[in-house]
This record gives sequence, structure tokens and C-alpha cells, in this order.
Amino acid sequence: SVTGVQTCALPICLAGQGYPFDNLQEAALWAGTPIHVLQVSKQGDWVYVKSPAVSGWIQTKDIAYVNNHFISRWKKSKFVATILGKTAIKDSHGAYRFTASMGSVFPVYKTMKHHYEILIPAADLQYNVVIRHA
Repeated sequence: SVTGVQTCALPICLAGQGYPFDNLQEAALWAGTPIHVLQVSKQGDWVYVKSPAVSGWIQTKDIAYVNNHFISRWKKSKFVATILGKTAIKDSHGAYRFTASMGSVFPVYKTMKHHYEILIPAADLQYNVVIRHA
């Protein structure tokens, strides 16, 4: 996924039974989590995905299909983790991309004196992956 999202038991995002909890929300997928698309809704706006930890429905706008270049780049990378909760991730142009949870991991692009420049996945208009610097 290219953003942090909640998976759902059904391809809808309405408040469910069990207020203040939503029984239709399954679990969270952090930005950058590898997923496998198993099913696409009839309208194409939802996909049923499986990750190493969870499966469920997420909106198509929150995914990007990867290619061999992306996979190779990620496999060869060293990773860093966020140590603060709710960290706003902005790309190298200053555009907000998503909020990372504590423990989210990202490939290192550059090591600076007091921080890291990381690589993040983004999606183009056809939902293909684009690697951004943040």
C-alpha cells in the first residue's frame, strides 16, 4: 500500500456495528507494506488484498502495482524505522504523502547528519509504482 490504511471485511467504509468500534474494520496496513491483490471489485474502486499479516478490502487509490525494478531496489536497500508515532512523511518537493506509524520501515536513500532521506512508494495515474524521495 502507498498510504497507511485500514482493511475492511467488506468493500465499504461506513461506520459499523459496535460503536465506538467498527466491526467491519479488520486491521491496519502501514504505508509501504507489500500486498498481493487477490480480487478487484466490479466497479474497480476496491481491491481485496493479502499482506504478510492481514487480508481485507482496501480502496484502489491506496495501492500501486510494483515491477521488477522496484522489487530489486527494495531488496538491496538498508532500512530505517520511524521512532515517533504519527510522523508526517513529505516527499522531496514538500508534498505531504501520508502519516507513518511508529515502527514503519523505509529504505534509506541518503544518510544525513541528523536524519535520513528515505524512499517511499507512490502511485501514478494507472496505479503503477513510482519511487519518491522523502
